Amino acid sequence: MPPVTPKLSKYFTYPLLIIGLAIGALSSKMAAQQLQPPVITCITLDNNGDVQINWTPVADPGGNFTQYEVFSSANTGGPFASIGTVNALMGNFFIHNTGVTPPTAPIYYQIITHSTDGTTNYTSDPSLVVGTIFLTAFPSTNPLGYANLNWNSPYPVNTPPPAGIQYEVWMEKAGSWSMIQTLPFGVTSWLYEIVEMCDEQLNFQIRLPIPAGCQHTSNIPGGIFRDIIAPDIPLISSVSIDPITGDAVVTWEPSSAPDTHGYILYKCTGNDPPTTTLIATINDPTQTQYIDLVANTIIGPVQYAIAAFDSCYMLTPPMVPASPIGPCNKSIFQNPPLYTNCNEFISLSWQPYDGWEFGVDTYTIYHGFTAMPPGPGNPVTYTPVGTVGGNVTSFIHHGIPQQDGYNSYYIEGTASQTGYTALSNTRNIFVTYPLAPAFVYLASASVINNDSTKVTVEMTPTAFPHEYRLQRLGVNSNEWMDIDVQSAAATAQIEFYDKGLACDVFSYSYRVIVRNGCGAIVDTTNLGTTILTDGVANKEMLRNLLEWSAYEGWQNGVATYRIYREIDDNGIEEMIAEVNSSSNRYYEDDVSQMLFTEGKFCYRIEGVEAPGSPSSIDHTAFSNEVCVNQDPVIWIPNTILIGGHNNTFRPIISFANFDTYRMVIFSRWGDIIYDTVDINAPWDGTLNGKTVQEGAYVYFITIKDGLGRAIEKRGYLNLLVHKGVE
Repeated sequence: MPPVTPKLSKYFTYPLLIIGLAIGALSSKMAAQQLQPPVITCITLDNNGDVQINWTPVADPGGNFTQYEVFSSANTGGPFASIGTVNALMGNFFIHNTGVTPPTAPIYYQIITHSTDGTTNYTSDPSLVVGTIFLTAFPSTNPLGYANLNWNSPYPVNTPPPAGIQYEVWMEKAGSWSMIQTLPFGVTSWLYEIVEMCDEQLNFQIRLPIPAGCQHTSNIPGGIFRDIIAPDIPLISSVSIDPITGDAVVTWEPSSAPDTHGYILYKCTGNDPPTTTLIATINDPTQTQYIDLVANTIIGPVQYAIAAFDSCYMLTPPMVPASPIGPCNKSIFQNPPLYTNCNEFISLSWQPYDGWEFGVDTYTIYHGFTAMPPGPGNPVTYTPVGTVGGNVTSFIHHGIPQQDGYNSYYIEGTASQTGYTALSNTRNIFVTYPLAPAFVYLASASVINNDSTKVTVEMTPTAFPHEYRLQRLGVNSNEWMDIDVQSAAATAQIEFYDKGLACDVFSYSYRVIVRNGCGAIVDTTNLGTTILTDGVANKEMLRNLLEWSAYEGWQNGVATYRIYREIDDNGIEEMIAEVNSSSNRYYEDDVSQMLFTEGKFCYRIEGVEAPGSPSSIDHTAFSNEVCVNQDPVIWIPNTILIGGHNNTFRPIISFANFDTYRMVIFSRWGDIIYDTVDINAPWDGTLNGKTVQEGAYVYFITIKDGLGRAIEKRGYLNLLVHKGVE
């Protein structure tokens, strides 16, 4: 260590100056004997635990050198322990056998130079501390698919490194070493991506060359590493339908991952999300097309998805793809065209292409015509007849050939930005004049419940579709409103449903407008007007009075009306009467024999068509449901005679919910004498088995009617006791 000079007092300047000169002369002589420490240049660490420390020998002009002494420590700041000496001045290395195999931590070193003048031994200052590079290498868990390399700098904080140095990362694979990366000094970790290696033994080493011509080398950790990084998901560019064969053709962009070994193709079914089924494994990374020869492209669109795999996944089935399955791409599906040759157009529609990242830019419609059925012996020549925007899925082709024959179509979609194209399935349609139905008949306009109706229409089946449009006449206007529209061809009946109505307030009138494929109105049906029923309870006569409006619209009118009744919401609707349509639309239902019901009665009227409809069927139509309620009738005696004829007390009740009955008898002081919920359990004038005293008693009776409304009765009863009764 350099000598420490104390502060000098101003009072002893001259004597101390003389002493200082003497000490200086002596120090100069000592400096000639004390040498500098060597400069450690490189340290190499072997997996067997041996460490070689290299240094630059010191200058010894006076020949005073005796030895170098090497010290080691597990920490940069010590404590340091002597591990050996080198006695040759020009000796420049020392091997430290640590005995730790393999190394588990870095070791730090410093060296001292010893010298002598023959009389006195001298020791240099310690050299700057330099350590081994200790490297760890293990598979990374986040992210997966990498070798995680970590090491320490050989130069502690107080040891300046040489300028311009950088780390070299070396890897041994199959016995061959190669440098795989260089990193700036100061970086002490790196992730090495494992590519195209399947359970490979890899060894790593960090090397740090320095200007002195040697290099620091770390230990050599290693292990089994596996490529688990997925190749990029391939991009499907098109799912097309071959216009000649009808086969599905899937094309894609190759995966950009250099280790892609092949592709796995999936068929998608369903939606949100679709189900994928593996249909092909392609062991050629350059193949970018697949033809599905068994796809049924006529019944609906077909969907496909794709994944890429690398060499590590060439396993026996089931094969796990390296990349996730890409998004499903769905083909354009052309619906059956709607045509008519009464005009000069055919209506086309299709389901859009689904799967392109930026959507569809345009659809181009291609048309071909042939008088004979298209097929292998009769190819069709197609020409474009129109283009629509990517958000449009219908097209009307005007100017079709005005002759019987087959019009053929397919749709070509073009992707936005990328320019990919995809073809739809082909549709062939034979054009001829569509005959209108021989008859169209509104068979019934029937109320389903009080807010909806069902309208049934009958027609002769046709070879070509016609549009049937249901219309309803406004309640407070003479304007017809469109309610629903259906397309039908080879069918004899269709049904419409109209909801959100007030069928217990209004009667509704309907008709159906028939258009052919050209949009021309070819028929309008008869009217159908629903039956509106109303009712009221005559509570004095115990009768329910019903009246209803006429059903209107049947060709030969109404034959009869049937009256249906349901009691107390029991779910049983029975016909109780049938009246001739020529009589008044009025009916009285005598319910006096139903006193022990809850008093709720619901009715519907069914109109029956008079014979002679176009379909030879006698149709029916129901009205709305109307419910009336007979109020409970309660008779309560005011006196009972114990031991006489009227010797119990209970009310006589009709048209009520007897399950809700309760009767309580109170004394004049408010005490409960009797309490029952059984209507068949009268009070016999006793309390605890003994007849009560004569006098006035208070009763409280409660029960609910058929609509759930509570009815309460309170009053006094006089209780008399016949002589001789105890």
